Amino acid sequence: MKRTRVLLLIDWDPQEGCAFKDFLNDAGLECDVTGFRFSFKQWTPFIKRFLFWPKCFQSSIKAFSLRHNYDYIIAWQQVTGIMLGFLMFIFNVKKPRVMILSALISKRDNLFIHLVRKFFTQLGLIGVHEVGCFSDKYLELIKEEYSLPDDKAICLPYAINTADRDEIDPVRLDSYIYSVGLSLRDYESLMDAAARFPRQFVIATQPFAVRGLSIPTNVILHFDTFGDKALTLMKNASVVVLTLSDIYSPAGEATLFEAMWYKKPVIVTNTITTYSYIDDKHNGLLIDYRSPDAIVNALEYVFSDEKRSIEMGQRAYEKVVQNYTYEILARRIADMIQLKLS
Repeated sequence: MKRTRVLLLIDWDPQEGCAFKDFLNDAGLECDVTGFRFSFKQWTPFIKRFLFWPKCFQSSIKAFSLRHNYDYIIAWQQVTGIMLGFLMFIFNVKKPRVMILSALISKRDNLFIHLVRKFFTQLGLIGVHEVGCFSDKYLELIKEEYSLPDDKAICLPYAINTADRDEIDPVRLDSYIYSVGLSLRDYESLMDAAARFPRQFVIATQPFAVRGLSIPTNVILHFDTFGDKALTLMKNASVVVLTLSDIYSPAGEATLFEAMWYKKPVIVTNTITTYSYIDDKHNGLLIDYRSPDAIVNALEYVFSDEKRSIEMGQRAYEKVVQNYTYEILARRIADMIQLKLS
């Protein structure tokens, strides 16, 4: 029996490896992968728009040129997928089907820029067959914002690769508080909370994300810290705090799931996606938007009872293992693809 052929578009160099491709193959698909080399070490909004997005466009053109060889093209993130969908639309191409794994489409403060961006996004989505969303609430928002039919917007929760990882020890509360990330982070509230909470804070980010902020003496900043270095900082932390600046846009899922995998007590802003992964005071703590008081209260809750916090971290780990792995996501996608093509 001929297997369904899939092209997976990623936003990193395929030579660095793509575990998700292997899981798609194991799930019964015949998957190839293509991507591009791009360094995130100097990541800024300028670089995103004028260096990263052109790379995404080149990748979408390559995928379009290879379309005759595949039944499905899956874009890892929305930029390449929307650009490919735009090509499919303007050239009136119906096959292969196109899927975007994760829609992370946020609004812009400038109304003109937002409307222009929305217009071209809507055109691109015409050529896309499925758009993955990280939660039910975000799915409904995307459907309303872009007038998507029910069968185009689908719920595809975030997932991480848990294969070949070492066993994780329970957390100890004798180390620092850790935060990491660039996109849609609310470091202003975190700095305010750090100034009032007598523990060491370690933050891995880039200068533009903390520009203009007053940095308390108990905060250590790490710049140009990505990949294994950032994960090592997380692994050695006692608590992970993820403060987000937009409650209506997905952000921080990779950080959140890595923290849950490492059995950390996680404190995260309650947003349109994080609510679906964290059950408050069961496997983590959900806090109010832009509230230093909420951060301080959550930290006091964590450090006041080590046994309770260890149990909370253990439940976070179990939720990831049972629900949000590459293997589970690959099987879900493979089943859906086979159903769409049958």
